[in-house]
Amino acid sequence: MSEYARLGVASIINATGTMTRLGGSRILPQALEAMVAVSQEFVDLNALLDAAGARVACLTRAPAACICAGAAAGITLATAGCMTGSDPERVRRLPDTRGMRCEVVLDGAQDNPFVHAVLHTGARPVRAGSRSSPMRGSELEAALSGRTAAVMYFVAYASAGGLPLEQVIATAHAAGVPAIVDAAAQLPPVDNLWRYTEMGADMVIFSGGKDIRGPQASGFILGQPDLVQACRLNGSPNEETICRGMKISKEGIVGLVVALEHYLQRDFAAEMAGYERLVARMGAMLAGAAGLTAYRVCPGPADIQPNIIPRLFVDPDPALGASGEDLACRLWQGDPPIAVAMSPTGIIINPQMLTDDEALTIARRLRGEAAARAG
Repeated sequence: MSEYARLGVASIINATGTMTRLGGSRILPQALEAMVAVSQEFVDLNALLDAAGARVACLTRAPAACICAGAAAGITLATAGCMTGSDPERVRRLPDTRGMRCEVVLDGAQDNPFVHAVLHTGARPVRAGSRSSPMRGSELEAALSGRTAAVMYFVAYASAGGLPLEQVIATAHAAGVPAIVDAAAQLPPVDNLWRYTEMGADMVIFSGGKDIRGPQASGFILGQPDLVQACRLNGSPNEETICRGMKISKEGIVGLVVALEHYLQRDFAAEMAGYERLVARMGAMLAGAAGLTAYRVCPGPADIQPNIIPRLFVDPDPALGASGEDLACRLWQGDPPIAVAMSPTGIIINPQMLTDDEALTIARRLRGEAAARAG
């Protein structure tokens, strides 16, 4: 009996990708082994964070790096670092922001739930543009002021008609303001690990528990040494800090470093070929399913990250009497539960976290659902 079953919780088939609510990714065995090994030893956590940060910076070609407890924690740390700098008195005062630059400017079209991580610090988001109208260059310039601590750019929520990141960075720098890039799920491609810092971003945030396959509650901030040091001062294990509770354990730190080292050695061409094979196989199995149309999409829509991974879109025929939402609910309510994403017309299957057997199970279940409806 699995530990999940012992607790009365079902294991699921994850056809959505590296979603936090489903547990992130399959942790790399080498990372897990390293975590178990260090779990029985003690260490000066600040010394470990300094050494591990230097290693991550080297691997990612960044000036400096700070390991944190996930990308959302990274947003909070990066925001705090921009407000306090290395001033210990300011670090202790947050979320009291009196006397500090405390506004974070973002594109209103990129507004998303993770902006809440900015609020933890006491900072105030300032939205330029709107959900339906991405900010223009003039709107960004107008939003910047002596109160601005940083400009925040969310890659996953950037729209095709929005300002290019290069222009956002240049405008922020012209006003003497740092630019933070949230790139939590922007892997693959691997070269994104250095793309944004080479573009001039002052801090870039990645998740360690997604495609890197490190511990779920791990992430890292890449960027300028002074700002990275400010992040460190605002974080655990330091006391009297806004991010004290966002702890990254010794196991999480080492597991992240090991996973990242292996990530840079992975055969990404072979991985992509494997995703293509799974998509093609599921598509072939669904080709004869009455009432279902299955087709490959790559790259995916801009709001599906990372969109360079091929996906299988499955649309039910209206005559089938089932919507995409119906199909998704039936898959989730089955045994085992299957998690899929939604498209405007049907469901989306992401092969990123699927085994061969799981892909076959999904195709069979969809055929079964279609047959039951058609019958």
